[in-house]
Amino acid sequence: MALEQGKPVVLALGTDQKVQIDPNSATSYYQLGLRYLRNNEADAAVVALQQAIALQSSAGAAHLFLGLAYTSLGAHPRAESAYGRAILSSPRIPTPTTILA
Repeated sequence: MALEQGKPVVLALGTDQKVQIDPNSATSYYQLGLRYLRNNEADAAVVALQQAIALQSSAGAAHLFLGLAYTSLGAHPRAESAYGRAILSSPRIPTPTTILA
């Protein structure tokens, strides 16, 4: 509710994990998305990473991890689209295929 009012908030992610989210900061949402991915909460990661991208559309890493979240959800066309946007916004970031090769 605090985020909806435009106020920073500290979110607890598990018993020992907390993250402060500034509703105007793409980096805050990016970090939140990464934490959700680490906790195997791909649905929540998608929402956080989409918000990061909405605040800073050129965030290549956010697009990359959004692709990973979609991949874990089995939403492969969306994942492919996110990977493509990651490459366009930051051509030098590794893609999952190059990481696994």
